[in-house]
Amino acid sequence: MDLFHQFQDIYFDIVQLAELITRIPDTCRCGDAEAHLDGQCACVEEEQQPPSQARGEECLRLLRQVEERLRWMEDDLEHVRLNQSMMQHEPEVMQKIEMVWGEVHYLHALLNRIEQSIEGFRLTCDDEQLRRLQGAARELKRCAEQLNAVL
Repeated sequence: MDLFHQFQDIYFDIVQLAELITRIPDTCRCGDAEAHLDGQCACVEEEQQPPSQARGEECLRLLRQVEERLRWMEDDLEHVRLNQSMMQHEPEVMQKIEMVWGEVHYLHALLNRIEQSIEGFRLTCDDEQLRRLQGAARELKRCAEQLNAVL
């Protein structure tokens, strides 16, 4: 699979992950972190249907999937970077590859922040963790949109 198609898969996973996270209520009155992350607590509006799969677990599953795909993409990018002699006559391509390389590392950092926020919320049930989670999800989506525009 080429880099563009790898990124497309990553992009769609990121959009799905960000959507799942934005559906998590950003304040917790119930005191039950697991139920809150799953959208099955008193904090969720009455008319909202419970999800078919736990959101918290789905977020973590998607997060791990994106991380794995990012590692594959990093490996492929590293291969391209090591073969720079092939691209000597195409500096614009190499410039894009270097930019994508940096963004992939930034995506890893954002995924780490998301995972830490989920785990932190599970431990503390603190709204600050939810705000961090929501902020990291927005930044993750913004970064993916920016990369998508470049690619």
